[in-house]
Amino acid sequence: MNDANDLGDAVSPRYRSSAAARMVNIPVATLRVWERRYNVVGPTQAPSGHRLYSSQDVRRLVLIKQLVNKGHAISMLARLETPLLQ
Repeated sequence: MNDANDLGDAVSPRYRSSAAARMVNIPVATLRVWERRYNVVGPTQAPSGHRLYSSQDVRRLVLIKQLVNKGHAISMLARLETPLLQ
């Protein structure tokens, strides 16, 4: 079943790890740890093997980084849905 979100997601830009990390202003290593250890986002994988992050992934990462900078624990934030982070 296709809906508007599926279509929008199919044409939305995708960013490789290095670009996503730059946009969030975190090291790529931190992005990988957050993804592996806490499952903060679930990027797709390109046929080449590169992780591809959506605009929604980047927005979620920005929110999480802002909250971590304010002293919140990443382990607690990772479990929350994006609307609750806002």
